[in-house]
Amino acid sequence: MNTWWKQFAAILVAFLAVPGAIASADEQPIDEFVRSYVEEHMSESRVPGLVFVHVDAADTATLAFGRADIESGRPMATTTPLRVGSISKPITAAIALELAAAGELDLDTPVDQYLGVDLSDEYGPASTIRQLLQHRGGYGDAIVGSHHIDPNKAMDLDEWIARAPVRSIPNGVVASYTSVGYTVVGTAIEGAVGESFSDVARRILFDPIGMTRATFAQPAHDDVATGYSWEGGDFVAYPLDATDLSPGAGLTASGEDVAAFI
Repeated sequence: MNTWWKQFAAILVAFLAVPGAIASADEQPIDEFVRSYVEEHMSESRVPGLVFVHVDAADTATLAFGRADIESGRPMATTTPLRVGSISKPITAAIALELAAAGELDLDTPVDQYLGVDLSDEYGPASTIRQLLQHRGGYGDAIVGSHHIDPNKAMDLDEWIARAPVRSIPNGVVASYTSVGYTVVGTAIEGAVGESFSDVARRILFDPIGMTRATFAQPAHDDVATGYSWEGGDFVAYPLDATDLSPGAGLTASGEDVAAFI
């Protein structure tokens, strides 16, 4: 099992938007149901720490269970930063759409107009931002090899795009889930705005809606929850990695941050 997956598997983060009316057959509040269920099953499921987020029109509930770090005994909290994986993608999409609404980004022209790299190929002109946001940009996922235990080995977005990611199928034809396409979007945002993607995210989205712990910066906060794998009957800690595909998979955020976004 790859190290990045061990981190994802070890810290389960449940980010759900569930109408309160379907909490249970007897109308038990969703937070009460989750609390009792998690406390009953968490140990047998070998989950060291968990954050649950519930948002509906009436209320928001954020619950934290277990430990963010077993060795120190630090408890998991709703403010604890965690790597949230592909929840990065709707965040990146929201930033792109905000910039498009402000006239700073065109969703329907070839994306490489914002880049110093020609992304045209045998399939024609570069994909558009709209196609990339819809997973119709023609790129494979290419997640293997994009994560690095040494954060100094992770590429900046301008270095990454200079290697010109290659489409594997024609753009606009079929939806194919990809972190690569979203990273092309993040790189285009840097080119369009003239700021780092991390800074754009902070200015356009995180600060305005109160996502106080959210960041695309790498390395992230010192108090990020530790990742664990279950090996030989015990939890084994793994260092937080860094990824070349930050706009598609590298967001660090707390449960409260994700609740604010929802």
